[in-house]
Amino acid sequence: QMNLESTKTQSHFSKALKKVPQTYSPDGLLRFGDKIMLSNKQTDSCLVVNLSNKVSTSEDAYQINYAQHNWAERLAIFIIERADKDDGYLDNIVHFG
Repeated sequence: QMNLESTKTQSHFSKALKKVPQTYSPDGLLRFGDKIMLSNKQTDSCLVVNLSNKVSTSEDAYQINYAQHNWAERLAIFIIERADKDDGYLDNIVHFG
């Protein structure tokens, strides 16, 4: 029993820490579908979230944390998604502000 749990945990972390690609934008613009890593220069860390650790609320919520490294792993990559496809913009560029 203990060995099975250890194998599950090891498999989980192996998948979670797998390196994944980030999007590179030559023009510096963010687009929907881009894969990004959010980092904080002051703390020299990046935002991470483990989607297998749900927080109990009325909506989908997950615990977030930070990690002090600079490589792109599955826990640290976020895909930008359009919240409303009828937002009034015809392009795929992220508009905010």
